Amino acid sequence: VSASGAYEGWEWHSATVDSGSAVNGLPNHLMSKWFLDEAQGQMTYTSASQHSVHVEGKKLPECWLQNDMQGTIEFKVLTELHKVIISTSKMTKAGFRVVHDSDLSYARHKASGKTLKVFEKNGVFVIPIWMRTTPTRTKDMAALVKNVDGESRPFLRPASQP
Repeated sequence: VSASGAYEGWEWHSATVDSGSAVNGLPNHLMSKWFLDEAQGQMTYTSASQHSVHVEGKKLPECWLQNDMQGTIEFKVLTELHKVIISTSKMTKAGFRVVHDSDLSYARHKASGKTLKVFEKNGVFVIPIWMRTTPTRTKDMAALVKNVDGESRPFLRPASQP
């Protein structure tokens, strides 16, 4: 572990769990050493602070969450974004029940029963997330993931079958 708390090959982020976000978003400054894949669909969004953010591409980094949940998450890489964003709607479409509450906030994966604790930090809900910093090409990672679970989902793809 380095002085910054990073493990070799991994980087920690406090990701905002955003009920108003249409996409999972990564700031483009985090992706300077990665190969980006072409993104499809909407290419400009309006942030919560009412400024435009533009899609530069997409990435499916390998991620490690609480309760040993590992897999890839599809992110759009955005300009003018300052933090990692996890879309609540993308989580629910991937089989999570997400609860934002002042007493107890969490995201529970319905199929596995695994629960991620969601923390309130400076007025927003966040989850800790570790992302692999070793660059890989999305198409290569997607092929590996597809071989494991046989289908493609936009949020979390398990690293292995239970």
